Amino acid sequence: MNDIAPPDSREALRLFRPDSAVVALGLAVNHLMTKPAFARQAFGEWSRILVGQINRKLYCFAVSGKTVQGFAGWALVTRENAEAWVERARIAAIGILNILRVAGALAWHAHPL
Repeated sequence: MNDIAPPDSREALRLFRPDSAVVALGLAVNHLMTKPAFARQAFGEWSRILVGQINRKLYCFAVSGKTVQGFAGWALVTRENAEAWVERARIAAIGILNILRVAGALAWHAHPL
């Protein structure tokens, strides 16, 4: 499901969230496990993060056709906690009291955050 669509068969990206948390966890692991930043993480640490994101329903997949092109997870936090997190030199994207926690994209047409 993680094949990159060639440019001539580019399909529009859409957001997707499976009804089943088990399916979502499998898709997230399958998509992220080959990315160097995620592959180097300790299994227990990443498991907790992904399970937490999925159980809180604070995540989505970017898909084209049946191919997962990206995964994003976020947390709802206070502005104070968001600023403290950024000051500790973590990579984050801050919206209105939102922090992006997990992101990974495969497709050449998936824009970086």
